[in-house]
Amino acid sequence: RVAAVRNGVDLAAFDGAGRGAGQRRRVLFVGAMDYYPNIAAVEFFARQHWPGLLAAHPELRFTIVGSNPVETVRGLSGLPGVEVTGTVPEVASFYREAAVVVVPLLEGGGTRLKIVEAMAAGVPVVSTPVGAEGIEVEGGKQLLLLGPEEDWAGAIRALLADPARAQRLTEEGREFAAGRYGWDGIGVEFATILEQWRRA
Repeated sequence: RVAAVRNGVDLAAFDGAGRGAGQRRRVLFVGAMDYYPNIAAVEFFARQHWPGLLAAHPELRFTIVGSNPVETVRGLSGLPGVEVTGTVPEVASFYREAAVVVVPLLEGGGTRLKIVEAMAAGVPVVSTPVGAEGIEVEGGKQLLLLGPEEDWAGAIRALLADPARAQRLTEEGREFAAGRYGWDGIGVEFATILEQWRRA
């Protein structure tokens, strides 16, 4: 017997981490930085879209948070406004300072739980469709979905200029994360499956 049960996140660990913070000056990417799709994603964003965003918002920093950054990723810290942290004790503090989370993945597979974490933290998310694969989201509702050829800098500038829209995205995102990816609900679902099998 086989059953598929969703993966999840510890919502309590991220709940509202991005709300009520002081200055939100980070454009944030979170992920293992020795994984090729993540490497390609941050290089793509840093080189193609970040310069236009930084020109309009010189106070921002593109922060790449994740373990084992390879040389290619470490080298991005030489670009204006880009910082690479390597391994950090926890990521909630980075969400606390984030104006937006970007997931500019061009390839790869699996469910990107980093998107759910960002939603739980109350930070708006901008992702490629590939980046959001495996998560039943609706572009423009819980997050923004952009193709790699679209104007990411312009979309993020527009989002930063419209706090009401950003708030709507974060509220929808938090509700979505809590409703589908909390461990409590997933645990009930798993227990129900086991009980059905026991009775069969």
